[in-house]
Amino acid sequence: MEKYINKNIITSIIVVIILTLIYRIFKKILNRLSKKVDSNVNKEHKKEMTIFRVVGNCCKYIFIILGLLIILQVNGVNVSSIIAGLGIVSVIIGLSLQDALKDIIMGFNIVVDDYFSIGDIVKIGEVEGKVINIGIKNTKILDIRTGNMFVTANRNITQSTLLSGQFGIDIPVAYEYSVEYMEDIINTIIDCIKNSLTNIESIKYIGIGEFADSAVVYKLAIKCPPEEMLQAKRDILRILKIKLDEKNVEIPYNQIDIHSK
Repeated sequence: MEKYINKNIITSIIVVIILTLIYRIFKKILNRLSKKVDSNVNKEHKKEMTIFRVVGNCCKYIFIILGLLIILQVNGVNVSSIIAGLGIVSVIIGLSLQDALKDIIMGFNIVVDDYFSIGDIVKIGEVEGKVINIGIKNTKILDIRTGNMFVTANRNITQSTLLSGQFGIDIPVAYEYSVEYMEDIINTIIDCIKNSLTNIESIKYIGIGEFADSAVVYKLAIKCPPEEMLQAKRDILRILKIKLDEKNVEIPYNQIDIHSK
């Protein structure tokens, strides 16, 4: 009996070692392919890298389940009857694991339907950040505003926005300044921004956007790397304020008059 037990234990250990080695070899191959793809930045290669990561995550669970089934079979458990019985148990398991199943299904939908890929800058809810990893259960995003890691269950990603790095800035100016005068100043400011900021890919004046209650709103269109967007906006607003102050151009703001008796 002891020999029989020892034989089963040894066989089980060998199965675990072999499956672990196969999984590590498979993981190394995926990592090498992922690194090759990582050197390319176009959308198609980003999608390939995402697929590699998801496949790697799925294979981990497949190898674990396969290992358990083989070990059970080695130790005299009738695996065939267990698999046959899964049809009856699957309803119970499905009810208890509804959220997990939703996560897995949504994880595959994200990859197959190309919602976004690893390396993309996205907005999910109130979070804007870089996609670090897409797993079968959750997605990890590095918040570009705070630097914190945001982890969300895939089932919660009902809507996402892929950020392109294009944004606009409004310049509200009092009505007393002529359009020609302001456009000359804005063009000068644009030249200053181009010379001062290296993270700006393009910036241009696109015209008057609105006649507001107390201001004419001039509009700029800017493009930069998506991960630099927030900082670029801060830097541009700083330069705008400095240059408008130098020209004594007033930016209107709400004022409250208080009358006392």
